[in-house]
Amino acid sequence: MKSLHLVLTILALGPICSVGTAQKKLLHLHSHTQPAKEQVVFSAEDQGVQEPIGLPEDLKPVLAKDEYVQSLLDEKKLTVQKLPVNWFSVAGVHLGGHKDYDLVVVGQGPLRGANATTFWVFCPTTGGWQQALKVSTHTLLLKDAHTRGLREIEAESASAAEVFRVMFRYDGLQYKSYKTVSEPIK
Repeated sequence: MKSLHLVLTILALGPICSVGTAQKKLLHLHSHTQPAKEQVVFSAEDQGVQEPIGLPEDLKPVLAKDEYVQSLLDEKKLTVQKLPVNWFSVAGVHLGGHKDYDLVVVGQGPLRGANATTFWVFCPTTGGWQQALKVSTHTLLLKDAHTRGLREIEAESASAAEVFRVMFRYDGLQYKSYKTVSEPIK
């Protein structure tokens, strides 16, 4: 019933809001229906995020500017308007204490590698979505620790002999790596 109410509310808001504003309203409204325990571990092996939300229309041009996404669009002779939404799985997460969602976007389909995929993290701003992190890895973990108001993030990948972990902290504009650890696979 909450989902039906959410859809009706969004449809009612549609004519009076711009696409960006409507999407932000959707994300804010959706935050009240999300379970208390949100997804904090994202894996390249998953078929998508646990509780996906739609790819915001105002995020498509931002993703289309990504070098790899742009090369795939060119290869497949597609425009930004025809950007396949099934290339991405999107989760709304709270990286800080605000009510609006931040987004973890997970590359799917042709954006996925053999044992890794690309993860993007976006934060809402008054001017649209700001890319805070892009990393190609096997696993992305949202940590409990916070730096400058946002959660720390860890990226994990492996080779045949080692596990690699890169830790990221928010610097006020984007995430920067601050520690890299590698250890033998046991």
